[in-house]
Amino acid sequence: MRKENYKGRTEKRMVGKCAGLCVTYDGLHKKLTDMLAEDGEIKEFRCNVLMDGVGYTSDVVATAEDGHLIVYECAYRKTLIRPSVGKLLDLSRNYWMKHGVLKEDWRLVIDAEEPTIEE
Repeated sequence: MRKENYKGRTEKRMVGKCAGLCVTYDGLHKKLTDMLAEDGEIKEFRCNVLMDGVGYTSDVVATAEDGHLIVYECAYRKTLIRPSVGKLLDLSRNYWMKHGVLKEDWRLVIDAEEPTIEE
């Protein structure tokens, strides 16, 4: 999730199945859009979808082949302990559930845990 008028670094590109220009903000967001472009269950998706009246955007909203919506929010593992991140994720989940997205169709995408070497 990002603020509505986020001015950070972006990568703009054309991606199959993306309705319009695909604008991603980081590696996790980019990897997600690449995966969705290859997913046979996904008909199309939109990046950075504005949640009306909230002032934030959701990372990706996809339309499945059967027509239902699936919402994806990206978060880095190291940021999940921040209370502000939890509040924003709850805000997104509640917003989309009020707009007809099923509980199991609101998804959180987290980066993989980095391997560590234990002695």
